[in-house]
Amino acid sequence: MLSFKSRAAIQILRTLNFSPIITYASSKHTEFLKSLGATHVIDRSAVPSADVPAAVRKLAGGAPFKIAYDAISEADTQEACFELISTGGTVVAIQQTVEDRDVDGKKLIHIVGSTHMHREFGVLMWKLLAKQVEGGVIQPNRIEKLPGGLAGIVDGLTRMENNAVSGAKLVAFPQETV
Repeated sequence: MLSFKSRAAIQILRTLNFSPIITYASSKHTEFLKSLGATHVIDRSAVPSADVPAAVRKLAGGAPFKIAYDAISEADTQEACFELISTGGTVVAIQQTVEDRDVDGKKLIHIVGSTHMHREFGVLMWKLLAKQVEGGVIQPNRIEKLPGGLAGIVDGLTRMENNAVSGAKLVAFPQETV
């Protein structure tokens, strides 16, 4: 599943001229992720998470990394990020359950991008985001409209349970309920 947070991060990093932008996702999303700004996509079905740091280093020509963004924030992804960054580097995790820590001169910090927690930032962010979407700088989620309004939700949930939805948000329009 391509999370919104991952897609947004890729686009924001691109606009800030970060490079390389290497992501770990299903290969079927390669072209889409590259259109957002990823420079490389490591196929998660071909490369186990434990091997990601070596794959990233190879793609980057052995260059040291100062920052790694962990959109999943589980124990194995945090460890992969720690292995990847150099001393003095930072792993940025998005889960609130992650505790900030410092290991061998490498930091793990978590960020919370809630506009509800930071109102002043939220007002500015939503203003800027609307302009960036209108200008094509940031692409919004791809959506798939469910047929039948609310009646289509059951089929949509079944498809999600069967992993038949990827890279899109399912949307039901209640007013179209039959």
